[in-house]
Amino acid sequence: MTWDCTVFGAFRDMDPQDTLPVRFHFGGNFDFDGYSVNYVGGGVELSHIEKEKMSLPELRGFLSDHVQLIEEDIVDFYWLFTGAELSRVEETF
Repeated sequence: MTWDCTVFGAFRDMDPQDTLPVRFHFGGNFDFDGYSVNYVGGGVELSHIEKEKMSLPELRGFLSDHVQLIEEDIVDFYWLFTGAELSRVEETF
């Protein structure tokens, strides 16, 4: 199975706890209705990842807290930096 996962995180000054809030979008699609971008047909979950542990394997591990993954699953990660416009998501990725 292939999972497309979009990660939205606060990539800026870290809070005193040195964690990064990461919002996972999975199993759905971004839909532009002509005015705004909406996420439809999937799940959205939030995790807090320690800044020092931020890596692709760590992201995959946190994603597996929300969806059932097996080792053979292919996961594609995309991200949008804080403050970037979601309406330009196609250009960003």
